[in-house]
Amino acid sequence: MAGSLPQGVYTALVTPITRTGEVDYGAFRTLIDWQRQHGVQGVVVCGTTGEGTSLSVEERERAIATVREYAADLRVIAGTGCANLPETVHLSRFAQQQGCDAILALPPFYYKHVPEEGLVAYFMRLLDSVDMPTLLYNYPDLAGVHITPTVVESLLEYPHLLGVKDSSGNWETLLSFLLRLPRMQIFVGAENLLADALSSGAAGCISGLANAFPDLIVQIDLAVRRGEDATLLNERLAGVLEAMDSVAFIPAIKQVCEWRGLPKMWVRPPLCDLSATQSDTLRHLLVSLEVL
Repeated sequence: MAGSLPQGVYTALVTPITRTGEVDYGAFRTLIDWQRQHGVQGVVVCGTTGEGTSLSVEERERAIATVREYAADLRVIAGTGCANLPETVHLSRFAQQQGCDAILALPPFYYKHVPEEGLVAYFMRLLDSVDMPTLLYNYPDLAGVHITPTVVESLLEYPHLLGVKDSSGNWETLLSFLLRLPRMQIFVGAENLLADALSSGAAGCISGLANAFPDLIVQIDLAVRRGEDATLLNERLAGVLEAMDSVAFIPAIKQVCEWRGLPKMWVRPPLCDLSATQSDTLRHLLVSLEVL
């Protein structure tokens, strides 16, 4: 496939934010170096875990440019989806100018229950506006809008449409993409489905958990690809996911990053940082799992 991405693990990178709410662009270097040391294929900037929808267009531009510079040999996928087409096109063109390897595009997420032909029209206009590798981003729990295989099938005339990141967390949904779009690259966003997804033909994982645990996610990916028994790794993953699910994920993953030696980071409203009690509970759970 022309312009296809290498298979494997891509980290949905957090955005380092200071206590007062500014983006700490310099801290991206440390975060990216950590990912490189643990063998990920690349990173996604300004995705969900990166609080992309909480950043201004100008902040997203600077974040994309900074990550592209620091990532060097790593692949960079830019999250460019906005609630409106002009800003999505603007950010996508900017990502292309910066030399990003692909874009990841949410559907427009304010209006719900829109007809599929509306989504097809939206993505057609985006794909007509850029000619770089493009992944569509299905995350109905947050976006409130479903990208179905039928929507993607209506866009197959575009050679630079690579495939889909599916963060539905639903195996049947993921499997429908894999079965109906065999020539597309399908990346799973729910880490608990990674092993089964790889066995069914997925290209890899775009993982928020990999910010703090890139070693674990990469180990699972490699074990499955080699045909090795990943049972113990998956059990460890299940324990980590259960612990992380006990609190809000994005502030939790930033907190765990700090515990693993990365910079202290805060979140931007409407998200809230963990309370002292939440932090203590999470740390206790992760220590009991021997991952801290």
